[in-house]
Amino acid sequence: MSDTDEEFKTPHASPIPLDDSSRAIVPVETNRRPPPPPPTSTHMAVTAAYNRTAREEAILAYLLISASSSAATRVNDWVSNWGKDDFTQMATASIGMSFLAFVAFALSSIISGYNLCNQNSL
Repeated sequence: MSDTDEEFKTPHASPIPLDDSSRAIVPVETNRRPPPPPPTSTHMAVTAAYNRTAREEAILAYLLISASSSAATRVNDWVSNWGKDDFTQMATASIGMSFLAFVAFALSSIISGYNLCNQNSL
């Protein structure tokens, strides 16, 4: 075993002697920008509000279309069993209005989903 082998057995030994005039091989960039700050509580609250709004609108739209389709089936049965009267005409108008409300909810849900996915639009 030579003297150089003995040097490398200890964890503190270095194969290259370092002195005070040594320079880093890779230049260190000193004018780096600091990382962006973490999201503020206001930003997180807005994100949570958009998330809640999109979820609620989707649930309400589903419930509205589900109730409207059930009502349409029942009114159709009513007309086929007992004929057309004022009640069935009002129920048919109500079903038509609820389908229009569903279209409005669906459009609102799409806009809320877009806002939720594109937070830089705030």
